[in-house]
Amino acid sequence: MSAASARPRPSVSARALPLVDALIADADALGLIVSRSAEGAVLIDAGIQAWGGIEAGRRIAAICMG
Repeated sequence: MSAASARPRPSVSARALPLVDALIADADALGLIVSRSAEGAVLIDAGIQAWGGIEAGRRIAAICMG
């Protein structure tokens, strides 16, 4: 095994989690609707039934970029 393959890899999900938590905490101010599916998945509506907005979109883009 080479030294390069032994290094831990960064986790995009782990880096995005604090951003998602902040998005959920600020949902009211950002015009988002947060709910849970019957299976337990967290759903964040940023433009279907919710108003959303530029800042909400910026934050979601940052989450998607990792």
